[in-house]
Amino acid sequence: MAAAGSISAQGDVKKNMNPVTTRWFVSGGVNGSAALNGSAVNELNAKIAGGLWFNKIIGARVTVNAGNNWLKGGYNAFTMGAGVDLLANLMKHYADEDSRFRLSGVVGIHFGYYSFPDDFPNQKHVGTVAGNFGLQAAWKLTEKLEFYVEPGVKLMPKYWETDGEDDPFTAGTLTLGVTYNF
Repeated sequence: MAAAGSISAQGDVKKNMNPVTTRWFVSGGVNGSAALNGSAVNELNAKIAGGLWFNKIIGARVTVNAGNNWLKGGYNAFTMGAGVDLLANLMKHYADEDSRFRLSGVVGIHFGYYSFPDDFPNQKHVGTVAGNFGLQAAWKLTEKLEFYVEPGVKLMPKYWETDGEDDPFTAGTLTLGVTYNF
């Protein structure tokens, strides 16, 4: 009996020490952004993602989003896009499955498509590439379900510029959502 308990305890220790514990997940949320450089551009999207934690420290996800973009001058545009993000767990103690909180760094690249109204001055359809980085704070609600808050920064060329300026567009972003872990 003692030997069986010892084997069971060793199995639990090996499970917690194993750095290669993959975990698939899906998430969904609401994402907003606001220009940080005074250009009065705001965006609100629905965002879904699917990804994999390769181990207890490094993960990746693919995201898709769709929503609306409000530009200066009273214009708005339909927007949709897709991206790839790298996730890095910044808290070594999250390797413990009993932990209720996780903080991760996020860095990625995103492709965005914008469809402007017919009366917009320069362009009707524009594709852009953006870089993004931020932090994700996640709280376990149940064994499989998490709530997360993800503030970040997005950098990209100005896709709507009508006055010839070519300075980069910088936006603060915030996503609120839930994650389901398989």
